[in-house]
Parts: sequence; structure tokens; C-alpha cells
Amino acid sequence: MGKPHTVMRTFAWLLAGLLLTACAACDGDAKASAGALAAARTYVDAIAVLDLGTADRMTAPDQRTTDSPDLPVDVTDALPDATDPITDPWVTALGPGDEAGTYAFNVSYRIKSLTGGGTIVLRQATGSDPSEVSSWTVVLPLTQYVDTFADRTTVATARVGNVEVTGYDNEGFQKLWGYPGGYLLKADTDRKDITPLWFALGADDLPPWNVDLPGLGPKSDH
Repeated sequence: MGKPHTVMRTFAWLLAGLLLTACAACDGDAKASAGALAAARTYVDAIAVLDLGTADRMTAPDQRTTDSPDLPVDVTDALPDATDPITDPWVTALGPGDEAGTYAFNVSYRIKSLTGGGTIVLRQATGSDPSEVSSWTVVLPLTQYVDTFADRTTVATARVGNVEVTGYDNEGFQKLWGYPGGYLLKADTDRKDITPLWFALGADDLPPWNVDLPGLGPKSDH
């Protein structure tokens, strides 16, 4: 058996090596966390300034289409036409996501007097520099659903910005999916008797759809 001081010195070296490794891992985690937060803020800020190009580029391609079984109309391309962008966006880190290399964040915002929010998840590209925004991809985007209504006897097709909205059912109901904000729902034909209807996409404090949400139709209906 080696001398006591030799054994102790060897143990100290091993302990120092373990501590250095642990510190390096902590530094790497902190750098990745900070990089993910910066990328998350860049993504949310892009939505707030109606920058569809940046928001879409940062989003994983398979997350650019809705996965809802209700087949809502995808109005994400209408973001630049939002009349009321989200304001006061706030991003809060929730910690690592369920998959390796991912981080989750809570997002809150306002749409005029309404409040809203959601959870987003970003994933780091393998071997990339976490301090680079381009190293991060949004794998759970800040997209929301909202119910809209139209009088089918007078409005066959509606429009949100440059996106056509069809498929209103017999009760005049259609679900939309897109980036949060305030938008106008318009009749697709030029009718002076139908006033565009403002709606909020991604607001948490909307009234229940079957209580107080108006539908798009002739002025005499409202």
C-alpha cells in the first residue's frame, strides 16, 4: 500500500479533476441557458414587431403547420396584417425541456386591454455555439387557436389579412390558428353592409364562444 501522503495527494488530484469537470458542465449549462433565453426573446420580439420572416425562420418546419384534429385555418401568414400586435412581451425561463438540448420558457403579453401567453420550447443544434441565436430552433411555437363566426347566408368566404378563411359550418363556426395579436375578419367580397370584425388571437380572457363573441355579418345583425 502506498504512503498515506501519496494516497491523499492522489485523492486530491482526483477530487480536483471531478470538480473541474463539474464546473465545466455547470458553465456549459449556464451558457446554453443564457443563449436559449436570448434566442427566445428574439423570437417573441419578432412576433411583437410583426416580423413573420424571422418568426418562421426560427421555427422548426414540422411546427409550421397545425396538428389540431379540428382542421383549423392556418392564419400564421397574416401576422404582418395584425392591427394590434402583442405588447409588453415577457419571457421567463422554466428550465430544461423534456428532451436533451431543449429549454422551455413561459411567455406573457397583452393584446390591447386583454392578456395572454403560452409556453415555447427551443432546441440547440448539436455541436453549435449556444450564444448564437441561429443555433436555436423553436420546436414549440407561440401559436394559438381562436374561434370565429360568420353569417353563412351572407358571408361565404372571409379573410384575415391575405389569408382566405373558408369552411364555416352550419352554425357559422370556424377555428383559426396563428400568431397572437389583434386581427380583422373581413368578408372576402366588397360589401358595404358588412363591417370588418376585430378579434384577438391568443388572449386568455375572452368570453366563452357561445356567450358573447360576435359573428361577421350585416350591420343589422349586431
